[in-house]
Amino acid sequence: IIGEGGNSFVLRGVKNGINYAIKIPKIDNANMSATVSSLNLFRELSKEAINLVEITSKSEYLVRIYAVYNDLTNIKEIMRGDPFLYLLSPPAIIMEYMAGGSVLSLLSKGFNYSSNWEEIVAKIGLDIAYALRTLHTAGYVHLDVKPSNFLLPKEVTNPEEICNIKVKLGDLGSAKRIREIPTHLTSEYAPPEQYMAYPSMPVMDVFSLGASL
Repeated sequence: IIGEGGNSFVLRGVKNGINYAIKIPKIDNANMSATVSSLNLFRELSKEAINLVEITSKSEYLVRIYAVYNDLTNIKEIMRGDPFLYLLSPPAIIMEYMAGGSVLSLLSKGFNYSSNWEEIVAKIGLDIAYALRTLHTAGYVHLDVKPSNFLLPKEVTNPEEICNIKVKLGDLGSAKRIREIPTHLTSEYAPPEQYMAYPSMPVMDVFSLGASL
């Protein structure tokens, strides 16, 4: 396990000597509303999986999605209480492994005390803006732009190293086509329109990028 959010685990997997990140939704029979919310995100993502796999292959600023596994029959059996099926064949998103973790984690290392921090933040913002341009041009809105989704391909030991690598935007689990109704938000970064469930528009991501910076 390399990470854990409110709705999912992120595991590191290895195949043919290559690391991958595997996102798996949490199944908690004691908290069915959270479980249903998590699984619904996976169902929605699976509808767009082919498109998102292709889109992430077109930008070096988006974390690659390689595959989405979402067998509805398995999910129904898991929800009925089959823990072995959950362990053997869970719904999953297979993604590029980002060894450096998130930009948010850099703050705990005191990187924001660097004399060059403003320039570094500007560089991070530019990289994420490139990612959003690709996503928006393809007709999608990310809807969860935040520092914990700004990911580094390798570990860095000092802030200045960030200027020499590409920061990537990850976690497209909340992405919607333009004008679809958003179903998820992160309160610290979401624009008012997202709270009000207005149709998804690229300006929502622009707001969230500004809040993140």
